[in-house]
Amino acid sequence: MSNNKASSLPTPPSLQDLTVSKFESLEPGQQEALFHTLRIEIARLQEIEKDWCRLTWCPRLDTQIHLPSTRIEPGGSEDDADGEDDGYKQMDMFREKWSYSENEHETSTTFKRDTSWHSYDLHGESADSDLGLCTTHLGRCGCSTPWEFGFSARISSQLLLYRITVIFGMPPPRVSDGFKVCWEVELKHIDGSVLRFNDWKGSASTGFNGSTDASSDGLKLLNFLIGLECLHTYGMRAGIMA
Repeated sequence: MSNNKASSLPTPPSLQDLTVSKFESLEPGQQEALFHTLRIEIARLQEIEKDWCRLTWCPRLDTQIHLPSTRIEPGGSEDDADGEDDGYKQMDMFREKWSYSENEHETSTTFKRDTSWHSYDLHGESADSDLGLCTTHLGRCGCSTPWEFGFSARISSQLLLYRITVIFGMPPPRVSDGFKVCWEVELKHIDGSVLRFNDWKGSASTGFNGSTDASSDGLKLLNFLIGLECLHTYGMRAGIMA
């Protein structure tokens, strides 16, 4: 008898149509069975919510490149081809201005440091805007930039290293501290300025020492690395599979 009552319960898609009067018209056993079904469904949805909430801590680009609206498919439309041409042109431009520092002990101390900055000095107006130097002159987390607008929230350490490799080839090995830093890359500007990228306790980090002009070039490269125009040689966003 109870099995027949349970089988007559509303199905999940029709639960939204279950008014109070209809619920009250159910027999006590049916009401209890319905509540039991609802509790199971709520618990299932809560577990799904927990999984999705974990993605809020995933750097934005790492999830964004997988969205259908931001994908470039190999052999896609003419509009996609135009986007690829622009991306590859920018990559060629960066290769003309930047190259790996081959000497592990090479630094930018051989010329006047007009400017220097670190990840904490970068400011974004939104989660999608380009990063620029903090204009409040506070820097070092002194400005009101939310964490989700900063550099480490834009791209993961692993995707950053991968994209640097896509543009400049495999970087020369460098000795890290083996503790908070597990990899580090130094790019030398044609004027001798140095742009550094590294992993810092699992997150992406960057720093610059050099001329004002090279600083501007460094910010352009940095924003390209955290943007959607950086491409694999096969024609899709760098970081996804064809």
